[in-house]
Amino acid sequence: MSDVEFYNIFAHGCRLSSASRDVGGTLPVAAVQFCPPVQVASAHGFYVYPPRTFALHWDGSRSRISWRLDSDSRPVDWIPLDGGQGARLPPRDDMGGDAVPTTPQQQDKLQDLLDVSAGPPFVSASPRLQDSIEITTGLIARTPPGHGLLVRSPVNIVSGRGAFVYDGFLETDWYRSYIPVVLRLTSTEPVIFHERMPMAHLQVMPYPSESARPRVVRGLDSWPTDVWEEFLAQRRQRNERGRRPGSYARTARSHARGN
Repeated sequence: MSDVEFYNIFAHGCRLSSASRDVGGTLPVAAVQFCPPVQVASAHGFYVYPPRTFALHWDGSRSRISWRLDSDSRPVDWIPLDGGQGARLPPRDDMGGDAVPTTPQQQDKLQDLLDVSAGPPFVSASPRLQDSIEITTGLIARTPPGHGLLVRSPVNIVSGRGAFVYDGFLETDWYRSYIPVVLRLTSTEPVIFHERMPMAHLQVMPYPSESARPRVVRGLDSWPTDVWEEFLAQRRQRNERGRRPGSYARTARSHARGN
């Protein structure tokens, strides 16, 4: 499978980085050293970071956004998100030009689709459910045929910040529009999204099969011989006295080498 390609319409939009096996140093030492399943799951995909720090607040009936923190890291200068009104990224003080760089030919075709000087709304609240928020990352992706992007919360990052990210699967082998991050505010306290902390996780995956059904065989006496023998061998290996930790990791490396 070839690499996934990302395109950002913004001059200074959301940043991407490869996800890390130790989740930026936040995983417990034992998980990093001896638990490859946790490492592999953590490192699969890409983190999405906000282009700048911002805060969202839902007071139980209305939502609002703040682009600025005071000296005590408290959000100030709140802007309401009532009636489906979206909030655009503020211009960067240190950068000039349009929010969405274009050629003159592109501008002609975008006249009725996009304001290139300001860009699309970055954050929008649902008119009916004000605690439901959509973040327009400005990212467009292209994946190999038969593969798409799972958009989800960052893997193995424990978040108590008061926002729940909905999982969504985009068929990005043909879909060429913005990758959204859809979330629900679960607290009536302000929720801060820091530009150095990922707000979402993108994972390239094959299309899920809706026809797949689990086949469950109950009772050891009904297991096929090969599954039974593999189970015995691996349980015996893990139950040996004096064994060194990391048997799964060693076996996984052996399989990766084709042994």
